[in-house]
Amino acid sequence: MEPHILTQTTPEIQPVVPPQPEIVKAPEGHSGNLIKFILLTLVILIIIVISGGAYVLNKNSVGESLPSSMPTISSIKTPSITSAPIATPNSVVNNPIGENTVSFAMIDGKAILQYHGKFYDVDDSIYSPTPLTISNLNSYPWKGLVDRPESKDAYYIDEIFSFKSLPNKLGFVFVMRWETEQKNTPTASNPSSGAIIPNYKVFYYDAIKNKLFNSLTFEPNSSQYSVPKIDKISSEGKFISFNMFGCWNCGGHKPETLLLSLETNISKRIGKIENFTWGENGNYTYKEYKVIDCAEPGPGQCNEDPTKLPLLSGQF
Repeated sequence: MEPHILTQTTPEIQPVVPPQPEIVKAPEGHSGNLIKFILLTLVILIIIVISGGAYVLNKNSVGESLPSSMPTISSIKTPSITSAPIATPNSVVNNPIGENTVSFAMIDGKAILQYHGKFYDVDDSIYSPTPLTISNLNSYPWKGLVDRPESKDAYYIDEIFSFKSLPNKLGFVFVMRWETEQKNTPTASNPSSGAIIPNYKVFYYDAIKNKLFNSLTFEPNSSQYSVPKIDKISSEGKFISFNMFGCWNCGGHKPETLLLSLETNISKRIGKIENFTWGENGNYTYKEYKVIDCAEPGPGQCNEDPTKLPLLSGQF
């Protein structure tokens, strides 16, 4: 008997057909809307591309124009307001010395001024400097500082009015008193034969720069105390105080105090005070000038004893 052999029929393999993308057909009559949709989409894409490019360009330009480290709010300083312009220096000091030239020389380590053939040391009194006698005049190198201004009117007073040196030979400060007399022909309505025109100029000589600065100019009038006498100079030679009088040789009166920074030429009036003293870095102390009733009638004002008043402080 022949064995029964099972025959397995192999199924026919059909080729795999990849799925075809479904094509969506626009309904008839709506092809115009599709075109509008496509155009609108393109316009939006173009706007996005242009906006993004502009942003990148703007960011790069800002990044190039700004410094790498911006100051914080705490590091930004508000500029101070000056009460006077920076003093304009003359040229380097070495002017020819004429009849009306203020000059100086260093003698035995001290600055000595010369004017009209007279010589002056520093002024430590309230009065004008006292002339000195200088021997061997020509053995010292004198330097011309400034000439007296020319004037059509005659000079009534022409003198060095005040003079003090800075510490450590850093220079010196002096005041010139140049008063002119305007002459008039007396008339019935104006019997005066003339008028005196006062003028005071404060000069600062910087020994390191070898330059002279005209720091302040005063033309005294009745509305303000404007006759400057040098009072005290700070230990670092940067600040100076003046006693400001209403007039000179015109009777006793209490002067006001004016402060000056030699570096910035800022000046500041602090009124009538007592016991003024410079500290460091523009700090100072003083006592109030307190007017009180006089025990007995007399000329001028009476004031409280400063030793009974507290010590006050300020900063320039």
